[in-house]
Amino acid sequence: HGGGHGHDESNLVHGNASDGLKNILEFKPDLAVFSLLVFALLVLALWKFAFGPIISGLNAREQNIQSQIATAKEAAGKAEAMLADYEAKLANAANEANEIVAEGRRDAETTRDRIVAEAEEAAQREKERAINEIQIAKNAALQAVAEQATDMAVGLAGDIIGSELDRDDHEQLIQQALSNLDG
Repeated sequence: HGGGHGHDESNLVHGNASDGLKNILEFKPDLAVFSLLVFALLVLALWKFAFGPIISGLNAREQNIQSQIATAKEAAGKAEAMLADYEAKLANAANEANEIVAEGRRDAETTRDRIVAEAEEAAQREKERAINEIQIAKNAALQAVAEQATDMAVGLAGDIIGSELDRDDHEQLIQQALSNLDG
């Protein structure tokens, strides 16, 4: 080590540990008491100036979070109640719509059945009226034919009795009766 450098006790480059550095791990009661006192003062200072505000801030944050959770739960409860109410109203509306449709179908079926029954009754009445009119017309025609036949028979008998007919006269009477029947 030349160059006018002195011997430095803290320079451990060449293994020159001095006695002061060898005793660094040695227990010294006065240093321990002093270190303990400084540590206690530091803990008290931290407790008063750092831990207190930190704990107060954490408590305030916890209260805020719990308040937000309670608000969120309340909002979720309201939303669920509103959803249940909406679903109930929707189901009620669907039931009412189904009832209206069913009532409309029943009314339509009732109206259809009534119209069909009225039409069948009207058709039956018309049929009976037509049959009655046909029967009356038939009876009138038969009556007229019977009256004409009777008149012709009486007239023919009178003609036959009133004169003796030869063959030509007989044919002429038949032709005359037929023309009266047609006319």
